[in-house]
Amino acid sequence: MVFHHDIVYFIQALLIFCCFVDAASYDMTGQWDITYGDTAPQLSHIKDSRDDGISFEANQARMSIYSKHIYQGKKLGDFSLPGTQHLKLEYWDEPPHRTSDHEFFLQHLETLEFSSQSTWTVEIRGSGIWPGNRTLLATVLHRLPLITSLSWILGEPIPLETVQFLEKNHPLCRLYYELDFGYWRPEVLATSRRRATQRRRTKQLSSEDDKSLAAEEQIRVIERESILNSTNLHSLKVSVSNGGREREPDKMDLILRILTTCPNIKELDISVSRRRGCVVYDTDDLYAFDFTTSNATLAPLESLTVDGYLFHANPNGLKWKEWEADHPERDILYAPWKYLPESIINHVGYPKIKEWGGLQSSHVKLDTSSLKLDTRTNLDIWLQRMDWSHLHTLKIKDATTKDLEKVGGNTLPSLRNVQFSGYYAHHHAILDFIGNNSFTLESIQFDGINFCSLSQVVSTIVEHHRSSLHTLVIKHLQPRRSNYVSPRKNAYRFPGTSFLNVTHLTHLRESIPGLTTLDLDILVSEEWNHELLGILVSFSELEYLTLRFEAQAGGWDDEGEDGRQHGEERSYKEIDNKLYLMMGLKEYLAKRKVGKQFKRLETWVGSEIVGDAEKYPDLHFN
Repeated sequence: MVFHHDIVYFIQALLIFCCFVDAASYDMTGQWDITYGDTAPQLSHIKDSRDDGISFEANQARMSIYSKHIYQGKKLGDFSLPGTQHLKLEYWDEPPHRTSDHEFFLQHLETLEFSSQSTWTVEIRGSGIWPGNRTLLATVLHRLPLITSLSWILGEPIPLETVQFLEKNHPLCRLYYELDFGYWRPEVLATSRRRATQRRRTKQLSSEDDKSLAAEEQIRVIERESILNSTNLHSLKVSVSNGGREREPDKMDLILRILTTCPNIKELDISVSRRRGCVVYDTDDLYAFDFTTSNATLAPLESLTVDGYLFHANPNGLKWKEWEADHPERDILYAPWKYLPESIINHVGYPKIKEWGGLQSSHVKLDTSSLKLDTRTNLDIWLQRMDWSHLHTLKIKDATTKDLEKVGGNTLPSLRNVQFSGYYAHHHAILDFIGNNSFTLESIQFDGINFCSLSQVVSTIVEHHRSSLHTLVIKHLQPRRSNYVSPRKNAYRFPGTSFLNVTHLTHLRESIPGLTTLDLDILVSEEWNHELLGILVSFSELEYLTLRFEAQAGGWDDEGEDGRQHGEERSYKEIDNKLYLMMGLKEYLAKRKVGKQFKRLETWVGSEIVGDAEKYPDLHFN
């Protein structure tokens, strides 16, 4: 009996000691130190044999969260209903845009029976190398009854199988395609890193490495050509840059081949970024089409957006021999050849000069055929090779006088929408273009153009387009940029920029009663300009209004190291309670609106939208 009591006392003491140990562990770590051993089951391995069990509810919760963010709470069963359906996949790193979330959704979507009366729009977005399951996506696409549009906006080319599938099964589907030719695209960076790593290890690339990298590049070239001859391609948006590295004419050549082999393409948006990064070749970059490779005609576009394209380039797209003719650089020639007149160089020809030892060996890879002078520009050939009579939308950044003179006239009878942007755009030529009587414009947008006289701008618009215009955008704020051309948060305007005033707005209201959309900058002063705001709300047909403020309602200060009052960039004070201020302004305008009420009223401060109450669900503003 005594032995039994001893055992009981020992067990009680052991339990008390364990409690002290656990308490000490909690005090030191902030959590109970509980371990189950290596054989304990993990949460992800818990089995659930019941159809309506915990695993089922967990999947339902995951689907609910995914649908809430992507499809505004739409239930999975709603995708089997007739009508227009939208399939949207955005591949990013954060939930619910992770690859695993999309795969989870597609797996459930694959099991549905779709209505034969449903039509589908598909949008696939992302950046970099696509991590998605192509087989799973292809399976879902093959089961959709009717696809009316497919947007492929990724960092890699669309698979050839997808292009062929659309052409065979959905011939009326419109394909919206983005092609990235940027130097910083992921696959190029991966190749550059491999080259750099190999050089650090061996001080040079082996022949096997060169062959492997060349094979990879050839595969990428073939993949990019998957879009050629597509009858579904409706819109092409392409971004081209080389980061200052060696010029690659195949980029522009492929774009030209797309325009000449895809008969139904209607929209082209081409953005060319030149002289970025470490500039190795101090020349005009090879960013224009080479029209000398063939006599093929381009598909008649309806919408054209160009940024950085060299319209003034030669017909062959500034290939080296033509570049030499325009800009006589003699660095590739030895003396005395580089000192001779250009006429003699052209007469002798580069092949002979090379044969006689007058050409530097480091440049023998460049085109050294004899020069063929051509006084025509790249735009001249483009005007000849394409039917411009169907073009209804034209957007140009930094348009020159010669470009606008050639494009104007009777070339664009169907033109309805124009947008001009860029501080270096020739504003006098733009006004002459706007005053052209061969077309009637419905939408005019000016972005960052420093007009000498806004009164002249308003008068030109009213005189020529008063009966047709419904959209007018006149904004000056430019994104603040660093040396590496990355946008900053705040925006600035150039000194001397003028703003639309009460007189301008009154003229527009009385002369263009059908104006439905207005986007303009607001000059900030010590007090609100109630007279100007009163004019804005008196446009009876105005339904879409965007107001852009560059500073707080108290003025803005100049930025200068030496205290100068004028500088190229302005530093602005932060707006106190700017959210509530903009919400109050929007409420003020909405209550006083005459005629049709606002369908969209946006207020910007610098480069961000401010005043959207729906972004702050906890706020209530009456």
